[in-house]
This record gives sequence, structure tokens and C-alpha cells, in this order.
Amino acid sequence: MIASASCSQLASYAWGAVHVILVAGAQKIVPSLEAARERIYHTASSSRIARAQAAYGSNSYVGKILEIHQELPGRIHLVLIRQPVGF
Repeated sequence: MIASASCSQLASYAWGAVHVILVAGAQKIVPSLEAARERIYHTASSSRIARAQAAYGSNSYVGKILEIHQELPGRIHLVLIRQPVGF
């Protein structure tokens, strides 16, 4: 699942790019879709709101969520970083 406020990058993730490389902190891995939604709306959102307020003087929000359930083999690669990265 990928959440975005502006949603500008989601089209490339979903279809536009021939190859997609996602880099994420391992803390973002959760056991279920329900846990992922919970993380997006509670853990990540509160951190992003604080960051957006400090950086831009406005709140962040979840505009859209992209769920990828199946993909062409080799199109999307996920690089997990053991240290906390992002929200």
C-alpha cells in the first residue's frame, strides 16, 4: 500500500513506469492490509502532519491509497532498509 496526499507519483507506480524501485524502511512492513491501513492513518499520518506543518505551514492528508496485489514479474523491486526510514 502506498499513500499520498498529492497523488502525483501513484500513476507511475501503478502503470506508467516500466520498472519501479521502491526503497522503504523495514518498520513499514506489517502483517495485514488492515494493519497497513491502521499504520497509514495513525502512525504515518501523524508524523507527516507534523513534518508538513514545520516545512510548509500546512497539514498533510491521505488523498489516495494505492494497493498493489499482483504485478508483472520483475517490474517492481522493493529495497528494505533495516533502519527506520521515512514515516
